[in-house]
Amino acid sequence: MRIGRGMMFHLTCAVSLLLAVAMGWLWIKSFGREVEHLDFQKGQERLTLRSTRGQFVVVGPADLQVSDPEITDWAGRISNHDFEWNATAKFRGLVYVEGALREGTATWQLYQHCLKREREGKGLEMPTLRALQTAMENPERFAAAHFILAYAINENRKAYEIFQQSRWLDHFYTMRSSQGDQLSVSMRADPGGSSLRSRSGPDFSLRLDMQPELRELKQVERASLFHGWIFLALLVLPFAWLTRPRWRDQSWRRWSYNFVTLVLLVLCAGSAAMWVRSYRIFEQFFFERRPLKNLAGDYGDFYSFWSAGSSSGRLRLLDLEGAFGFDAFNYGYHNGANAVLWPTSGVPASGEKELNLPGIQYHQLPLSLTPAASSSGQFGGQWLAVGWWLLTALTAVLPIIWGWSALRWWRRWVRERRLQRKLCPRCGYDMRATPNRCPECGDMLAAKQETAVAASTN
Repeated sequence: MRIGRGMMFHLTCAVSLLLAVAMGWLWIKSFGREVEHLDFQKGQERLTLRSTRGQFVVVGPADLQVSDPEITDWAGRISNHDFEWNATAKFRGLVYVEGALREGTATWQLYQHCLKREREGKGLEMPTLRALQTAMENPERFAAAHFILAYAINENRKAYEIFQQSRWLDHFYTMRSSQGDQLSVSMRADPGGSSLRSRSGPDFSLRLDMQPELRELKQVERASLFHGWIFLALLVLPFAWLTRPRWRDQSWRRWSYNFVTLVLLVLCAGSAAMWVRSYRIFEQFFFERRPLKNLAGDYGDFYSFWSAGSSSGRLRLLDLEGAFGFDAFNYGYHNGANAVLWPTSGVPASGEKELNLPGIQYHQLPLSLTPAASSSGQFGGQWLAVGWWLLTALTAVLPIIWGWSALRWWRRWVRERRLQRKLCPRCGYDMRATPNRCPECGDMLAAKQETAVAASTN
């Protein structure tokens, strides 16, 4: 029965190691392209499991019902006349008109609903999206639908990336002031037509095809799980197999001690490698942005961007806060001379905190203290820089203690084994013919035999 349990443990560890390798491969591959794994039914909904940008994501259709019938009424009454249109500048031979949204109109009401849904972490409902899709084909309503969809696209990374491929001037934007949100939309107009002279709005024939973005908006993320957590969990059993006591008595205490030592040894080796690499390659990884609740500035809602980077012998952790869009920091891995971003206020600000210790540097810039009139907008955050040499030294302490203890145990075990076999404990020469003194190195054996016998008895 004992042999059966041991074989099962070995087999489970091997399978776990193979799965960890497969998960690492999938983790890397998911940054290059999206991978769909399976579709499954849950109730009346069809859900899809995907791997994208380093995580498993379950996506499904948007909400099938609206919470208030008035929302459907707003979506059916939006119109181009909800905007006050003005001529704007030309760009690359194209003419754009800017429309300022009038407060209290159906489009303004629908925008407020979209804003509420976004702050709750939800997208637009399916009936609303279908109404907007219909309005995009109506010459009297397409600009209002474009405005609402552009806002929704701005909060959906994949739809935003599709939209930004060649359409960056056809966009929605908002400026915040003490009087409230100032909402506008920029769209193409006919350079020789009457739309500019009459200020009637953009040209319907030059409208954008937003069907690809609409398809993305109709799919909502339901759940996600970082590939890295699964990868680390799958490595637990292979590490446990490597650290299982083999020559000493097995105990949970000794097993745990070996396990922690191995983990720290791997971290020590990784820190040493990154220490050397950081002087040759500057690199940084940006995680997905997350909204800061109940905070907004002159440039829109505030978000927090987390990143981890390495450069000039330091590990750099950054939490940057500000009114940034998706294009402010590209999600994922970046390297190069300008990969590591370390923003500063540019002017002394009351409340800034800084800590400098050997190998550690910490800086905090409160968001509310950053000058709002800065050309780069409002931002703040905190960042921590830790020297790789310090991490290497700290993670090396326990492995060194373990290695010294193991070396002493091994030398004692070799000496006792030689004494039991009548070999010289110093050089290993056969001393059966001369039991009291080694003819090779002159070591005295009698006293050491008595010590070994006493040690084995104890």
